[in-house]
Amino acid sequence: MSKFTYDSILSRSIKQCFAMTAIFLVTVFLVTATTLAAEVPRVNPAGEQPNDRRLEPLINLNGYFPFHPCSSPEAWAERSERLRRQLLVATGLWPEPTKTPA
Repeated sequence: MSKFTYDSILSRSIKQCFAMTAIFLVTVFLVTATTLAAEVPRVNPAGEQPNDRRLEPLINLNGYFPFHPCSSPEAWAERSERLRRQLLVATGLWPEPTKTPA
């Protein structure tokens, strides 16, 4: 009969802990290696980018932006309404919020 002592139990649990850690690390390594080696599914062929404005060069204010005045008061009225609507949409005020009772 073998007699169990605290030291033998402790050394056995440390060995088991080391073995489990080693198995875990090997498993993580193998899973990571196979995942990285797998081919990534693609929507477009390799080397081809989608037709997306966000991938174009950024616009800055150093470019040439000439002012084109409206040719008639009617054209200005139409453009001013379009600009007013654009401003209201951008600030979240269009459509106009419902008024609450006072």
